[in-house]
Amino acid sequence: MRNFLALTAFVLAFSLVLAPAFADGISVYSIDADLSRDGRALVKMVVTFDEPVQEFGILLPFKISDFNADSSAGPADCQPALDDVSAITCRLNLTEERKTLEMNFTSTDLVKTTKGKYIFAGDFTVKIPVKNVFAAVRLPEGMVLTSGLPGGATVPFSNSTSTDGRKITVIWRFTEVSQKPLSFQVFFEPGIDPATNLTPPSWTVVALLGIIFGGIIALVFMRRRKRTQEVVFSVLDDYEKRVISSIEKAGGTINQKKIVLDTNLSKAKVSRVVQKLAERGLVEIDRQGRTNIVKFLKKNIGS
Repeated sequence: MRNFLALTAFVLAFSLVLAPAFADGISVYSIDADLSRDGRALVKMVVTFDEPVQEFGILLPFKISDFNADSSAGPADCQPALDDVSAITCRLNLTEERKTLEMNFTSTDLVKTTKGKYIFAGDFTVKIPVKNVFAAVRLPEGMVLTSGLPGGATVPFSNSTSTDGRKITVIWRFTEVSQKPLSFQVFFEPGIDPATNLTPPSWTVVALLGIIFGGIIALVFMRRRKRTQEVVFSVLDDYEKRVISSIEKAGGTINQKKIVLDTNLSKAKVSRVVQKLAERGLVEIDRQGRTNIVKFLKKNIGS
């Protein structure tokens, strides 16, 4: 009863005190959950606001630990009230150029086990309008999406997945989200265990498989970069795609002023887009004098 009253008081205070700070909403809201076999989820939440705000709060309906926060404008004063739910309040000193807050934490409440299978279920809803939502859940190594479920293995349905050869990543992308729950579920299970005691194949079969593999390996490498780029491009907006295309045409490294000329976008718009791409880990920015040199991070863009 005491926890319920405390939570009710927080929600009322949150609504009355912080509402004015959210008038312009959120430009980009990204959620990244990396799952491990022991049931832990390492979560990173990144919020880029439309305008600088002094206060921000979010109520997560699950327990968290190892919480830390930072912002593009410097240290963030975030205080998590930890219980069966986690109430996070932040006091910020954001500016027009630096409007991004990053929060990291661990949770053991997001993954449940039932009959040898697993369910990830997380609610990351915010009560203010969001222009762009990007969410990704990486399954533990060796796990695969559960097949044969009537509604599919993901909720909401996602037709975008990728893999680095060890982990499968489920990706969602939404635009213009207002008064809509941001709740995600993924059903997964162990894949085939290579250590399972199967009848060893004959050397003839092994040799044949080796020949087949050798014949297709070149094609796999040729297509790998294209597939990775398609996954990356699928979660970019039109402005981000134009900037990425300009960098790619320049061979992966370009002066930011040249991007302005190539894309016919304003200097301010290009600066904001490049900053967002850098925050996602797709490019790096090298300050040289009065301009920036923008480079692909090849391991993330698939070059």
